[in-house]
Amino acid sequence: MPQLIVETPNIMSKQKQRFLALILVSFLGLSLVLSLPILPAFARSHKSSSDGSSYGGLVQLPSNATDYPGNDPSVIQVHVTTAKKDIIGAYHVMGEITNKGNDTLNSVEVTVHFYDVGGNLIADSTCCITTPPNIDPGHTATFDSFVTSDQITGKPVSYRLSYDWS
Repeated sequence: MPQLIVETPNIMSKQKQRFLALILVSFLGLSLVLSLPILPAFARSHKSSSDGSSYGGLVQLPSNATDYPGNDPSVIQVHVTTAKKDIIGAYHVMGEITNKGNDTLNSVEVTVHFYDVGGNLIADSTCCITTPPNIDPGHTATFDSFVTSDQITGKPVSYRLSYDWS
């Protein structure tokens, strides 16, 4: 009885496989580059949290000792990356908080107090727990504290940050 040999045809040549692999790797690399947050050079280099710096036209006012639990600002280091109005009219202050203390900070909340040109308080953010919400010693979390256009009663020109945690 004759033996039946069935060969499956090579669906793709090796050259075509290499070409498609190159395309896939290029696409994934481009996707990664496009998904990275692009920050202005001044935002990447800013290290201080309360030195009167300006981001997106909003000037950061120094935080008071009373803006920190236990009146101790040395427990955290804050790095503001941006402070601006978005396309729908909300004002955002975004950045990172590093725990410089020895204990985990739980449910870290960042509040932004917005002021008009006359120094009048015109809004306080009422949201905004860090991501992640708990920060272990030596670790960093991000924040985006904001107010929507219906929560603000004027045009902010400056802001001050305050913090709370347990």
